[in-house]
Amino acid sequence: EPIADIAFAPDERTLVSAGADGAIRLWDLTTGVARVLQAAEPIDTIEFTPDGAWLLGLGLWDAASTQGRTVWIWELATGAAHELPRHPERYADARLAPDGRTLAVITCAGGVDLVDVASRAVRRLRPGVPPSSRHRTCPNDLAFSADGALLAAETGRYQVDVIAVADGRLVRQFESSDSRPVLQTQFTVDGSRLLVLTSAGLVSWGVAAGDRQVVVTDDVAVRAFELVADGARLVLAGIDRTVRVWTVADGGFKVLARSDGPLTAMTLTPDHRRAVLGSDDHLVRVMDLAGGGSRALRGHTGSITETVASASGAWIASSSVDGTVRVWRADDAQRAMVAIGNGRRGAASHRRSDVRNPAPQAHGEVAIVDRVSFDVR
Repeated sequence: EPIADIAFAPDERTLVSAGADGAIRLWDLTTGVARVLQAAEPIDTIEFTPDGAWLLGLGLWDAASTQGRTVWIWELATGAAHELPRHPERYADARLAPDGRTLAVITCAGGVDLVDVASRAVRRLRPGVPPSSRHRTCPNDLAFSADGALLAAETGRYQVDVIAVADGRLVRQFESSDSRPVLQTQFTVDGSRLLVLTSAGLVSWGVAAGDRQVVVTDDVAVRAFELVADGARLVLAGIDRTVRVWTVADGGFKVLARSDGPLTAMTLTPDHRRAVLGSDDHLVRVMDLAGGGSRALRGHTGSITETVASASGAWIASSSVDGTVRVWRADDAQRAMVAIGNGRRGAASHRRSDVRNPAPQAHGEVAIVDRVSFDVR
């Protein structure tokens, strides 16, 4: 089945993949053997806690469902699976706190719960709002500040609340641009500003003063963004298939590259020197954020659903609707080190990147990989 999400374990010995078949596969990157944790439904998002002891999964969103998304927590030492009880307000999205001990979950009513990962104890941080007071789209974005002290959460009324995690105090409330649903939020490194992306553009809000700065208007049509660690630059992936770097100091843009297909995935390497991009043209591109050079990684036969980099930056991985995950050496990524996956094609598990199914391809191929040179035939 198509693979929706992937993640490296903190020790870089394991890669996890999840998708439409509901199986969570923990791949040993030395042996290529997978340990399978079975979920009861397709999984859209998967994430390790920083200590590698727990794995968190989020089920697919179905707008017609009365149940909302399922939240799973696996204890990797024992393989025990824990499903959070269904919420009457329907869970819509979740984010892991920086320390990995708390999971924030938002409901369709805009309510926010904090879940202790180890005990699964739940604390309500913000109540939901009645249906008559919210728009028709479920709130679907949360963001922690780097220190975990603040949480940004969409309200369901075209607003974003900044909430103190310790006591639930409302620190600041921001109005979404032109009353449009929020697509993405992110705090700056020091937590002093909150970046809010809607279809109307990207806006930077001062958390303390409440001042508003327009970063990008809807002329640029940003699909997603990543903040570089120095806080001085933003990497913007555009709906127009263009990747740009925006400089905070002077507001200038630099076009890095254009893709032949719509951009479907983006991540930065841990040193924030390179961006790893996936697109609908089946290619993975590694881009130098300083010089602008890029190289294309080939091998997938379907749209890219996710790109990730390991904690050390030594490895890059990509997943696709073609049912495979490819792991690349970052310093010599001409060929995939290994391609893994069940090789069966089925209905794609669409994420917010709006991935589309490619034309059917042949299956049942076997790749022989040289363990020293990583040459593939």
